Amino acid sequence: MRVLFRDILKKGELEEIGDCAWAELESINGQFLIKDSKRIKFLF
Repeated sequence: MRVLFRDILKKGELEEIGDCAWAELESINGQFLIKDSKRIKFLF
């Protein structure tokens, strides 16, 4: 999950990832947006 947000999506670091964490992403014009997530704390 950390590699996905930091290295692939270039969003930055995650503060915390809880058990069974998930994120729903949407691609719009080649840009990924976070539609919804549970048990993830973002620093960005």
